[in-house]
Amino acid sequence: MARHIAESVDRRIGFRSVADWRADIDRRPLRRRLVVIAPAAADAVRDLGGWMFDMTTAGWEVTVAVADHRDIRSLEILGLLVVDLDQVLDAPLHELHADTIAVATSSYSFDDRVRDGVLDCMQRGATRTMFWGDELPVEFDDATETTRHRVSVAARAFTSCAMRAAGLVVDAAAHTETIWTARATARDIRRLAALLPAS
Repeated sequence: MARHIAESVDRRIGFRSVADWRADIDRRPLRRRLVVIAPAAADAVRDLGGWMFDMTTAGWEVTVAVADHRDIRSLEILGLLVVDLDQVLDAPLHELHADTIAVATSSYSFDDRVRDGVLDCMQRGATRTMFWGDELPVEFDDATETTRHRVSVAARAFTSCAMRAAGLVVDAAAHTETIWTARATARDIRRLAALLPAS
């Protein structure tokens, strides 16, 4: 029995092909899903490790789509699924059927596919859109609310281990992590799209 449970858990974490991951979404449509878009594993662990871990312990399926997925051990420590960002972006983001998408501000700012996908999700309104990273894009200053997630004790312990695995210097994992939640209406989206440079 214990072996069966361990094998079941092992199949749900670590690197997955996008095709297998999407098929699993179709098989389990009622599962609460968070998709995190990140340039690299270390960035996600450093800025969101505690929140992602706490979301998994709350029963969410958390998947990190990373541009660089060569070293994902740190994400596996947090119990997360990992997929290739370029393959995810081959289809519209709204087709992920995620309840929440958390996007690195650097990915939003420097990848037109991410930016267009985020604006599309926001306009459709079915997916909660959040941002994380160093600095919120200025066009979202009036269209987001700041949330400071209080990281659980367990999440801080696991995040410290994950940060070490990612090669980050660790004194102690953060007690709070900052996330911006988009609250834009369709009218706001049209205004935001007009502010962005043409693709």
